[in-house]
Amino acid sequence: MFDLSPQFIDHLSGQTAFAPLRVIDENPSISVVGLGYVGAVSTACLSGLGYNVIGVDIDADKVDCIVDGKSPIHEQDLDRLLREGVDNGLVAATTNLVQAVVDTDVTFVSVGTPTGPDGGCDHSYIEAAARAIGEGFKHKNVFHVIVMRCSIPPGVTMNDMAPIIEETSGKVAGLDFLVCALIRNSYAKA
Repeated sequence: MFDLSPQFIDHLSGQTAFAPLRVIDENPSISVVGLGYVGAVSTACLSGLGYNVIGVDIDADKVDCIVDGKSPIHEQDLDRLLREGVDNGLVAATTNLVQAVVDTDVTFVSVGTPTGPDGGCDHSYIEAAARAIGEGFKHKNVFHVIVMRCSIPPGVTMNDMAPIIEETSGKVAGLDFLVCALIRNSYAKA
């Protein structure tokens, strides 16, 4: 459960006279952008935890697989988990990221981050997702959380993603939406 209490919102905004946008009393609905290995597995697992999940991808074939309760990738038990999510009405899929953002409370971004011509990370999919997320925010007046769930270099979340969302939506990071990254510590001992 996300803490969107007035006190937490005040803390985020740095203001003392600020009305909360909305308190989520139920499980938040989640959009997952990118239905490759990370996104398809996240969609299945989150629905298995009882969340309503909308999978989003520019590849209509991947979207069709998810809608049919089939995995677009090879991963043990993923077909079963996706089928259960679809059968329980917890999993949907679309190519329309703007509408998925409008219809959800949290967005996980799991898009591809291929190597660019200079050997660094190609941010084009991240930037395209940020613009579509910002377009979705134009149609919302509720707090939204964006979670980066893809391999990106340090700084991309706040230096690239957040400014594009702000510019496109006219909203303010930390006040109208929160952008964060799930980081896997590959140095942690098992």
